[in-house]
Amino acid sequence: MSKLIGWDIETNGFVPYDPSKKILTEAAAVAPGEAYGFSIEHPDSIPGIAAPNRAALRQLLTDPKVTLAGHGVKFDVLFETVKHGPVECSLFDTRVAHSLLDENAPDNSLKYLASTLTDLGHYGDEVDRANLVNEPLKKVLEYNTQDADASLRVARALEPALKEQGMWPLFEFMMRVEKVLVDVEAAGVWIDRPWAQRAGCEVYKNLKESEQELYRLAGKEFNLNSSAQKVWFFYEHMGLPVVQLTKGGEPATDKNAIVLLRYTEGQSPAQKQATAALSTWSKNNKLWNGYFVPLPGLLQHDHRLHTTYNIGRGQADDGEGDAGAKTGRLSSSNPNLQNIPIQPLIRGMFAATDVYENGPESDWELVCADYSQLELRVGAFLAQAMNMIQSFVEGKDFHNATLSDVTGIPYEDILAIVKDKDHPQHYEIGKVKRVGVKRVNFGVFYGIGYRKLTKQLLAFDVVMHEMEVKNLMAQWFDKNWEVAEWITKIEDEVLRTGKCVTPTGRVRHLVGANRHTAIGMRMLRQGVNTPVQSFASEICLAAMMLLHADYKAWALSHGTPTARIVLQVHDMIGMEFNKKYHTREQILEHLKHTMEVKVVSFLKDHFGINLNVPLVADPDAAIRWS
Repeated sequence: MSKLIGWDIETNGFVPYDPSKKILTEAAAVAPGEAYGFSIEHPDSIPGIAAPNRAALRQLLTDPKVTLAGHGVKFDVLFETVKHGPVECSLFDTRVAHSLLDENAPDNSLKYLASTLTDLGHYGDEVDRANLVNEPLKKVLEYNTQDADASLRVARALEPALKEQGMWPLFEFMMRVEKVLVDVEAAGVWIDRPWAQRAGCEVYKNLKESEQELYRLAGKEFNLNSSAQKVWFFYEHMGLPVVQLTKGGEPATDKNAIVLLRYTEGQSPAQKQATAALSTWSKNNKLWNGYFVPLPGLLQHDHRLHTTYNIGRGQADDGEGDAGAKTGRLSSSNPNLQNIPIQPLIRGMFAATDVYENGPESDWELVCADYSQLELRVGAFLAQAMNMIQSFVEGKDFHNATLSDVTGIPYEDILAIVKDKDHPQHYEIGKVKRVGVKRVNFGVFYGIGYRKLTKQLLAFDVVMHEMEVKNLMAQWFDKNWEVAEWITKIEDEVLRTGKCVTPTGRVRHLVGANRHTAIGMRMLRQGVNTPVQSFASEICLAAMMLLHADYKAWALSHGTPTARIVLQVHDMIGMEFNKKYHTREQILEHLKHTMEVKVVSFLKDHFGINLNVPLVADPDAAIRWS
C-alpha cells in the first residue's frame, strides 16, 4: 500500500455518541481508481463479515506510517474513534487544504473539487445520500469507494500547490491540531446537571419576567422575534427616536440599536423601562434557546457535552455545517461554546468529571488557562512596538500601563486606583477611562474608528464624548507609533497585492480592497486584523497540541487517561486532571511551562518565528469553570 490512502465512511447519522448511529460502510482508496469498500453495519451486510472487515481496517487505521486523505476527515476519524477506538494515522483533510489555498471559494465540497481538480468527473447522483441505511448495500459501497477515490485524487492535486505556495508547514500543523480536536471532542466536558437545571430555571424566569414587562408596556402581547413588531413597539408605540437604520433603510432593532437607545438622552421612565426590558429579554432568550433548550438532548448519552470544533473554511458535507473562520481561528457548534457568558451561574455548569452540586467529592479537577492579552502581545510582536514590548517584558498589565501613559499618573498609582473601589478616582479612572483604554488597545488592531468605538463603549456602560475618544486614540498612536506604521505597511501591501500573509504563511485574499468604498475599507481592516487574530489563534492551538501530546504520554505511562483537554474557548484552554495521579501544583506548573516556553520553541523550530514578546498564561484550578 502507498502511504497516502483515501478514506471515507458512511453513517446513518452525525452523532457518534448516540448508540443508534452506526458506521454502515468504510472505504479505502490505495490508488486512483482502485478503492475497496467494507460492509460494517449496513442492514444488508452478510452475517459474520463485519468482524473480519473491522479487523482489516483497524490494522490500517492504527498504522502511524499511513496518512488518511479525506474531505472533512475529522468527522470520519471522530466517528471511528468513538465507535471502535483511536486512529493513529496522520491526516490529510482536503477541505482544510483547499481552504488554505482559497479561503473565499464559494464551493469546496468534495464533489466540486473532484470535478474541477481531477479527471474523476461528477458522481453520486444515483444514491440518496440522506437515507443511505435504506439504500442497497451495493449502491452504498459504490458511492463510499467513489468518495474515498475522490479524496485521494484531490489530496494528490492539492499537496504540490500547498508546497509551492509555502503553506506546507502550516498545513502539517493544522493536521496535527485536527487530531487533537478529535480527542477533545470525543472526551467532551462534564455538565453538572443539577446546576444546569437550576441555571436554566433562573434564565427562564428572567426571560418571562422581562417578556411580561414588555407586554405590559405595549398594552398587549406581540411577537418579540419579529423585527417589524419591535419597530412598532419602540418607534411608534413608545415614541423612541430612530438612532440607527438597517441596510435596507428601516429602523434597526438589533443589539447595537438597543444599546444606543438605552443611552439616548431625554427618555421618559417608561422608555427606559422598555429598552432595559428588551435588553434583558434578548440576552436571556439567546441563552435559553441557544443552550438550555437543546442541552438535555446533547447530554442524553453520557452526561458530557461534545461540541464540534470547526477548522478550515467551506460547507461540510458531513453534517457539521459551515466550518471555521477565514483567519484560521476555531469556531464551535452544537452548541457554540465561544459565546458562553462569563456569569458564574452559566459557566458553573461546566465542571470536572463526576462533579455534582452538593454531591460527593470527585477524583477530577478542572483547570482553565487563559493567555494574558494574547492579541496585544501578537500585535506588539508584528509591529515591533517597543513601548508595548517593554511593558510586557516588565510584566506590566498593558491596559494599566496605557492608562498611565494617557493620564500621566504613575503606574503604581494606577494599580492602587484600579484595585481600590473606595478610591475617589476609581470610577473616573479605574472604570470609565480604563474601559476606554482597553477598547482602544484591542480596537486599533481591528481598524476601529473613534466614532464606532464611542458607540461600542456604551455596551460597557461607559459614556464618553466622541472627541474624547478621538483624543484618546491619538495619544495611543503617539506612544505606539510603530503600530501606526505597521498598519500603513499592511494596508499598502493589501492594496498592492490583493492579499495579506501571516507569520505562519496563511494567506488572506482581499482582492478589491480600496480606500474609497465601505466594502474596500472593510477589507483593509481585515487585512490588518488577520495576521493578529490568526497568529494568536495558532499560538493557542500550538499549546493545545503540545499539552495533548504530553497527556497521551501520561496515559500510556499510567495505563489510563489521567489528564485531558476538554474545552477551548478563544484564548483559553480547559483541561481536567485526576487527583489520584497528579497534584494541582504539578499540573499548573506544567501548563504554564508548556504555554509560555514550549510554544515559543515550537514556533521557532516549525515556522522559524523568533517571538521576542513573552507569553503569559494564567491557569487556575477548581471543580467548575465558574
